[in-house]
Amino acid sequence: MPGVNLSSYAVSITMEHISADMLERMLRNNSVPIISRIYKNKVLLDVRTMSEEDLFEAAEFLNKIINLKGDME
Repeated sequence: MPGVNLSSYAVSITMEHISADMLERMLRNNSVPIISRIYKNKVLLDVRTMSEEDLFEAAEFLNKIINLKGDME
């Protein structure tokens, strides 16, 4: 219903080596797209819109990004 605020929670993600725009694109282009939004230069995942499987997929993908950065150092 337009104009109705729904209660929700979001996970805020920032990474030193990846801009919010790049991280948002990486999430969206994942084999299973992870839809996020950017607010104040942070990537937000609205957990109200995510199933438990979606949350697991997002966590796995973010872990891969973190591990890739570690391998490059």
